[in-house]
Amino acid sequence: MTLKGTQEGNTVQKVVYTRTAAGPAISYNYRVKVTKKNYKLYKNFKWKKSKTKVYKKTYVAKYRYDHKNGNKYLALYTKGGKFVGYINKKAVKRLGSATQPEQGKAYTYGKRVKIKSKKYKLYKNFKWKKSKTKVYKKTYVAKYRYKHENGNKYLALYTKSGKFIGYINAKAAKVVK
Repeated sequence: MTLKGTQEGNTVQKVVYTRTAAGPAISYNYRVKVTKKNYKLYKNFKWKKSKTKVYKKTYVAKYRYDHKNGNKYLALYTKGGKFVGYINKKAVKRLGSATQPEQGKAYTYGKRVKIKSKKYKLYKNFKWKKSKTKVYKKTYVAKYRYKHENGNKYLALYTKSGKFIGYINAKAAKVVK
């Protein structure tokens, strides 16, 4: 709330802050996945329920609120930045920092691997664009390993000459000499 007035010919502006039951917004900035069904999504802290289905979906939780009712709430946003609603923090699993890529950091691996399984797809990128390159029973250099926030580990495959082939689940490969 802002109040304006004049004092001895000068314009004076006074800002008055009102405390809310939700408390102040605390910067959070994590990707979260809604993993529990029995929690409601709210449009506001007047407890207006949202009809948006969020179960098993991933969002960016930009802010956390420590409500005076004892619960912590997260403000959920789409990856595009659109506000979705507020949900109890107990309803979500924290994945990774919203400022870091979902695949995580590239760890130097530098091992020769042979692809031993057809079960796993080869991807051109971490937006899951599939590659048509046939890699089964072939040997590559896995220069980097990633621990993706989806729980899987991925290898970045290269030819001996250094040409990038793609990313594959580490379970598909076996280290060879």
